[in-house]
Amino acid sequence: MRPLLEQGKIYKSVPPLYLFNKRSLSKFYNGNEWAFDKYEYYNLFNNIVTSNIELAIPDQDNNIITLKKPSEMEWLRLNSEYLLELKNLTKKSACDSNIVEYVCWLLLKSNNDDLNFKILLENAYDELSYDPDNYSISGSYNMNSITLIIDRIFKRNAVRFMKLLSENPSFTVYSRERKNKDEEYRKFSIGEFLELMQKQFNIVIEQRFKGLGEAKPALLFTTAINPKQRKLIRMNIEDVKAVASTLELLHGKSSEMREARRSLLEDTEISYADIDN
Repeated sequence: MRPLLEQGKIYKSVPPLYLFNKRSLSKFYNGNEWAFDKYEYYNLFNNIVTSNIELAIPDQDNNIITLKKPSEMEWLRLNSEYLLELKNLTKKSACDSNIVEYVCWLLLKSNNDDLNFKILLENAYDELSYDPDNYSISGSYNMNSITLIIDRIFKRNAVRFMKLLSENPSFTVYSRERKNKDEEYRKFSIGEFLELMQKQFNIVIEQRFKGLGEAKPALLFTTAINPKQRKLIRMNIEDVKAVASTLELLHGKSSEMREARRSLLEDTEISYADIDN
């Protein structure tokens, strides 16, 4: 096979990753019932949201600025994995997601200054208090008892989520339905808005394919065989060299390679979409 690789005559076909539920998809979209990767799924969802919802964010003077569709799509792409990161952090901290989200925002806003953070938190929530000596938040929220420790472990777990927050132009977002131009904008935190959008425009995933053998022949023909629609990736000798080098590094036969492997795993930023793809 090596001569064929060197001549660029070996290709691999890309099968779909998701098959959508036709009934849920037809509510919002008249098109393919599959997505080839997680990014394609995000793009479909974002298009549905922006077709139905008008977004706005506050400027530095708190004036509400309506976003044009390209900016709306950019904002949604920025926050594609926001809820996944928030859910992960909420699970680890065993606290209400709204509190976790707002606490992370206040940590950024206060520049991790304990006194400033305490003032901001207690002004925002009458029934919560912060003890800087124990790094603990306690009290109640929505008639539920709240305890949250924001020590080094919490902050380490929150790094990815805090990065998303820091990249956002604003913690708050405003929205209204496009068909109701006279409607007042409603104010949300980023997490509250995205949670609402997922409930309102949920696309049910019928199946997540693990390989070609799981797809029915008709779907495989359409997506992976039909020249008019299939996606092909040309394999070349550079790919083989890169894969062999990576495999050798991951096996780590020498102490130097094991150290290089550890550095690779620690320094590589992997998103949820990368993992799923």
